[in-house]
Amino acid sequence: MKKTKLITLSVLLIITSGLLIATVWPSLQRDVNLPKPALVGKYAADSVIEHQRIADELMPKNVTLAEISQILWGMQGITRGSGFRTAPSASAISPLELYVVHGGASDLETGFYKYLPERNGLERISTQAALPGDLGAQLLSNLNTFVIIAGSYDQTVQSYGDRGYLYVDLEIGHIVDNAILQLNALNSITTPVYDFSQSGLQQHFGIAETPFVILPLGNPTTPIQLERVEATGNKSFEEALSRRRSTRDYLEGSIPSADIAELFGPSFNNSFSRDISQKLVFHLVAEHIDGVEPGLYHFTNESSLVLQRSGYLLDDLKGATISGAAIGRGQAALVISMKQTDLALLAEDSFLYRKAIHEIGLITQNFLIKCSELGLGTVTIGGFEPLEVARVLGQTDEIEPVYILPIGITPEYAGDKPGVELTNIGTLLGFAAFALFVLVYFSTLKAIRGYLRKKYGPFHMYLGLISTIFMIMHYLIMHGQAETMLDLFHPVSYINGLVHLFQFGFRMPLGMPDGGHFSANLAILAMSATTIMGILMSLKRVKKKRVLLKIHNSALVLAMLFMIAHIFLNSIVFGSNPNLFLLINAIIFEVYLVIRIASDKRKRRL
Repeated sequence: MKKTKLITLSVLLIITSGLLIATVWPSLQRDVNLPKPALVGKYAADSVIEHQRIADELMPKNVTLAEISQILWGMQGITRGSGFRTAPSASAISPLELYVVHGGASDLETGFYKYLPERNGLERISTQAALPGDLGAQLLSNLNTFVIIAGSYDQTVQSYGDRGYLYVDLEIGHIVDNAILQLNALNSITTPVYDFSQSGLQQHFGIAETPFVILPLGNPTTPIQLERVEATGNKSFEEALSRRRSTRDYLEGSIPSADIAELFGPSFNNSFSRDISQKLVFHLVAEHIDGVEPGLYHFTNESSLVLQRSGYLLDDLKGATISGAAIGRGQAALVISMKQTDLALLAEDSFLYRKAIHEIGLITQNFLIKCSELGLGTVTIGGFEPLEVARVLGQTDEIEPVYILPIGITPEYAGDKPGVELTNIGTLLGFAAFALFVLVYFSTLKAIRGYLRKKYGPFHMYLGLISTIFMIMHYLIMHGQAETMLDLFHPVSYINGLVHLFQFGFRMPLGMPDGGHFSANLAILAMSATTIMGILMSLKRVKKKRVLLKIHNSALVLAMLFMIAHIFLNSIVFGSNPNLFLLINAIIFEVYLVIRIASDKRKRRL
């Protein structure tokens, strides 16, 4: 009987590992590893933004694998961790997917592909290499490579209610802007196509998500004239994009008016739909800008700032938001709104309304990249009551605020030595959590228990508690729920992280990029259960400790099993080869753990 249980546990471990490999292997067989994207390019970011172009006429282009890699990374690639991308996303949900239709002659086989941001790769979905016939307009007829932005509103709406629709449409605008800029930086061009049958395209390619935008990839009829990095001394577009952060903590001081003038220069309102851009209103709430009187300014279509009201208004603006503490810490804030009269007209046409929101996302992305290029900090804030923000601006009947973007001084801007990347700290916390978790179990060995004596109980319990806390911190950082060290010590971060975990962490993975996150989230739950059972067993008044011990041991085995799955997926699927050593040790420890628990059961019965 005892041997049967031991064999059953070992078989269960082998079957689970086999199923994991069987699930991963077909996906790996279809995957295409893309070349590593360049994080430093040839052309200055300010020049790329200022000369941003789309075109009604595109020349044919044979897009190479390296170019596809650069374009897709520029649109929605990972910049750090697993929740930080080139385009911002509400609560790092990232509800949008990128698909590639490739029918041209290049080093990529023709077919229909899905972009895998976590590993910067492609998954081949089918051999379908052309758009449906009804999309064969003059613009698209001579082109052979397209990127489709598709997704769903559901996840974001679950978190934010009806405002979630707005957030997804804004995110589409951010990604479209990144595509246009990255293509221009490669001396290529596109024009976003919005008007097509969404259901027809969805059925044609057999995808689950709703397609929102088609981006044909082509060459311009005339070369795009851009300034090279060495001529300006500024950051390249790719560097500014890769260094873009959602920054909420700022240093004290004043921003030179020359930098504010550069932020709001010709590149700021570089809209491709002049009709829509004229329906937008831009306000700057300034407090600490050299040579600029504190107050509320209106940014006109002539690219000038006009003072509307004097005074210190950042705290009032902060008070109108749900979680806008960053506004009060900054030197200024930009508010982007739509005119109420135009909003009423656009509301009658959902297509034009969404296009207007995309345009706001596009303009905002220019601003975010420009801030990154200058070294200034900013973050997109959409959680507020529009009427309250309009009241602060003194225009309750005239505008509908959409975005607030604080502007603040960062250590980079102040010339201070940059600190350690938060994601590197997150990775170290993950390794530390795993090491402590192993140490927790080895502390149960007879020799160690004898050495610690009465100190064993508290030592074992606190070590498990610290291990669990480290793993939760790892989750918060790597999933974008904590963006500063201070966030790790704020209760709100843990509440938001818990909500995020239960809303999005336990959806069954639809593809292998989700598998690593899914297994890690299950490991967090199992580790938490292990720690809670350990704490309960340490309490004198708690009875049925044998039942708690069984739950504790079962959770321990499951936690390690899920950790193995997480490490395996990150190592093999996502290409993090240094983790292979950790994976091998984890498997050895898991086998040892199963044998040890079975052995302990036998001794207790004897």
